[in-house]
Amino acid sequence: MSSDERSTQVSAASASARAFSNILALYLRVPAKLFRPTRLDYLAVPRLLSPAISRPWSFTTHSGFGLISNAVRLHGWQFLIQQVLPPFIANSAIGLVLYTSYLIALPSSQDNTFSTYFKAGAFAGFAQALAASPFDAVASRYSVAEALHGKMPLWTYARMKLKEIGLSGVFAGFTLSAAKESLAFGAYFSVFESLKSAPLFPYKDSSHTSQAFHKNLTILIAGVCAAVSLQTIHYPFSRIQDIHTKSLELIDFDAASATAKTRPLSTIHLYRHAYSHTLKSIWKLGHNSIRGTSKWLYKGFARSIFTSIPGSSIGIIVFEIFREAADVDSAKANTNLAPF
Repeated sequence: MSSDERSTQVSAASASARAFSNILALYLRVPAKLFRPTRLDYLAVPRLLSPAISRPWSFTTHSGFGLISNAVRLHGWQFLIQQVLPPFIANSAIGLVLYTSYLIALPSSQDNTFSTYFKAGAFAGFAQALAASPFDAVASRYSVAEALHGKMPLWTYARMKLKEIGLSGVFAGFTLSAAKESLAFGAYFSVFESLKSAPLFPYKDSSHTSQAFHKNLTILIAGVCAAVSLQTIHYPFSRIQDIHTKSLELIDFDAASATAKTRPLSTIHLYRHAYSHTLKSIWKLGHNSIRGTSKWLYKGFARSIFTSIPGSSIGIIVFEIFREAADVDSAKANTNLAPF
């Protein structure tokens, strides 16, 4: 075998090992709860069941531990498996789709630009929106009273709801969701990748400790900026989705009373026209002006920033830490594959 052929095989094996190591590292090493931002609130049901939720905040009644403890006292330990575990697993699965899709879409070149990162992030956001569509469809139609009255596990309730609304109901509003996730995560990843490699803090001390400190500080700032960019796009889209979801609920209610023969065509037609109804409602809420609409879309945005930054920034920082660890493993694999 010639040296060129051997070099080609080594390069191909190295690239495959790096891609596989990156993806495998995310599945095996990163704790599931750190895949942020979450889509489904696994404390939603315990929160609604808490009789003390309207009282002043207390760790024993309002924290995650307190809410779950109260729910377990009311419904037994099976409540954890039936109502808490399903959304927790769903969040982890959706997070894995997001970060894995990003790694797959991102070119292996070290000279990637802001545009390259944005495209890879937008692809990952679209993949996440696609994977999350069934979960979002169930979450937007979820009735705690209905689920608990029937004493059914959440996944049984989800299967019943998905069968009830059909494929058209699952992807109702998908255009809005895909636009939201693509733009938001395009900004999320591109801002982080661009800032983490930028010399934000020039330093004179060349010691290993100083370099490590400045590198970690840069990653932390990049993570916070990425979280802000994500929320800047996510927040107004979420406000729009809240209005759109109410329109879809009305459509579902009307479709439930329609005959089986006319339901599919009429429902799809109504889902399609729900967008125009949503836009008219938002324009009316904004007092029929661009400035008023913009102000309404970002109402409460400052408060949401402080609650969303920790989780969102931790997610991307942990992702970077384990990606670097995977790169180290890949470098070791390259050394082992190198010809003698």
